[in-house]
Amino acid sequence: MRQGREFGGADTADSPRTIVINESMARRYWPQGNALGGRVRIGPNQSEVIGIAADAKYNSISERPTPQIYLPLALDPNLPVFDARTVTEHLQTAVFAQRMAANLLGAMGVLALLLAAIGLYGVMAYAVSQRTQEMGIRLALGASPGSLLGMIVGQGMKLAVVGLAIGLVIAAGAFGSIGAMRSLLPGISPLDPITFVAVPAVLGLIALAASWIPARRAGRVDPLVALRYE
Repeated sequence: MRQGREFGGADTADSPRTIVINESMARRYWPQGNALGGRVRIGPNQSEVIGIAADAKYNSISERPTPQIYLPLALDPNLPVFDARTVTEHLQTAVFAQRMAANLLGAMGVLALLLAAIGLYGVMAYAVSQRTQEMGIRLALGASPGSLLGMIVGQGMKLAVVGLAIGLVIAAGAFGSIGAMRSLLPGISPLDPITFVAVPAVLGLIALAASWIPARRAGRVDPLVALRYE
């Protein structure tokens, strides 16, 4: 309750009719702020406003507040209670659409990450394999497999870091969709720091593996075989 009082034992079918309204209705029909004591005609009868309640959500988490009227209904205390559910169960029903949208977006995000990982690994592995002859020449000239491995991995990670930095800049600049994301995921920030750290970390590890595995394999090849590699 924001103002006035709640319904009490005196609010019966035989007493003067009373109602409680919410803040949205008070602002719309009593803009001067004198809603308490006001009269509202409901059918053939008039009811007095005895209280103003805070705005609430009734159908979905994302709905906008609308004018509401609360009526004191006299119920038989001997009526059986049915369909009793906890507040948590009610909330799960209320956020069902948002939960399904989040699950769908999450699945699409995982698929996109998997495709990016496959593509990144393929490109990096191909680029390293194309340098097999170069590594054979370096091995023939006395370079150690360890130095070649460090050189190839270092160059590959430089490219990966540049690509990840560009991707983060583009992602951070996509502020146009933040409003839509907030409506789908109430209470969750679209600029989630865990996501912005975890995804580049996963892609960075994949780029490291894509550079290290082919370079390690090529470093073990006999220089004569590497020189004949096409």
